[in-house]
Amino acid sequence: MRIAVPSFSPGGLKARVCPHFGHAEVVTVVDVEGSRPVKVEVVDCRGQHYGYARRPAEVLATLSVDAVAVKGLGVKALEWLKQSGVKVFRVEADNVEEAVAQVVQGRASEVSAEEACIGGGGLEAQAYSCLLYTSPSPR
Repeated sequence: MRIAVPSFSPGGLKARVCPHFGHAEVVTVVDVEGSRPVKVEVVDCRGQHYGYARRPAEVLATLSVDAVAVKGLGVKALEWLKQSGVKVFRVEADNVEEAVAQVVQGRASEVSAEEACIGGGGLEAQAYSCLLYTSPSPR
């Protein structure tokens, strides 16, 4: 299984999980066999929130991931990922390694459209309207 986790730089298994998919600087992609990580790749996924033309979900499409482990994401990203055949799981983990373990061990639930963040206003403005938002901004 290939699992992507939006994370803070520098990425990797010990990196903190970014609280909102669209605001992640990097995505840590972990290939898992059984319940054990066998390969870790860190990919720059800065998208529209950083002034780039692409969307973070579009970056993931090039990585052939099976699942994404998130704390929060917008409705459009959720729809795009699901239409691309990528499962989206909600995690409560602080770091990438814990997030991957929650997915692999069946302790993460699939995200529904009702649980996604509403659009507009930026992360700080959505902090209370985003049901999946579980940790403060790192600023």
